[in-house]
Amino acid sequence: MRVFQDSEGREIRLTDERNAHIVTRHPEVFEIEGAIELTLSAPDFVRQSRYDIETAIYYRFFQGLETGGAWVRVVVALKDDDAFILTAMTTRRIQLG
Repeated sequence: MRVFQDSEGREIRLTDERNAHIVTRHPEVFEIEGAIELTLSAPDFVRQSRYDIETAIYYRFFQGLETGGAWVRVVVALKDDDAFILTAMTTRRIQLG
């Protein structure tokens, strides 16, 4: 398990199980060195999920990828006493929430 700190100083966990999910389903995230940590610590945008008020979506744009650039999206569950990553992926555009 790894622990990151977001832009508001919260500790956010990345469990081994969620890391395996991201590696398997969204390996492109790991092609960008430090993508998850940078997206959490210095996001360009943070959106609240439209479907769950306890879920935040962090975005950061990365230049220079083979595709010319992409957003990294990190989805985080923010509970009262815990915060953990649900998934992370690259995307061409920012979702509304």
